[in-house]
Amino acid sequence: MALCVQASRVLLPAVTYGSLLHTPRTQVSGGKRPLRNTIFEYGIVGTIVHISNSLLTFGTCYLIVTKFGDIEGVLERLHQSPDVLAGAPGLNFIVTLGLYRSLLPMRLSLTGIGTWSIVRYYRCRKQKKLEQLAMLEHRQ
Repeated sequence: MALCVQASRVLLPAVTYGSLLHTPRTQVSGGKRPLRNTIFEYGIVGTIVHISNSLLTFGTCYLIVTKFGDIEGVLERLHQSPDVLAGAPGLNFIVTLGLYRSLLPMRLSLTGIGTWSIVRYYRCRKQKKLEQLAMLEHRQ
């Protein structure tokens, strides 16, 4: 059960609902699988955050490589002939993929932080609505 902390006071345990915001079932053993643990703990919210994060990162990497990347200059520094790859249609994609894959640790940490923040926000919001409903029923 998660506790909803707000304005330095502890509210009642957060109520979970549906398959979107459920409490942790089982953790995958080992510290190598933070994404899988996030998916098990937060369900579809973790998946949506990770996919959105990945798409945004890949698009940004591709934009950076196509607009600001001097691939021929890098090849010259590596003492390679830029003429060999001058007509390669997938060169920008390959460089983008390498950059994208190198950013995996950043994406995983952003997925964990983003998922945790979103789930906490909606759990607190749900708790407030339940408290308001309880106060309305109590008045009647």
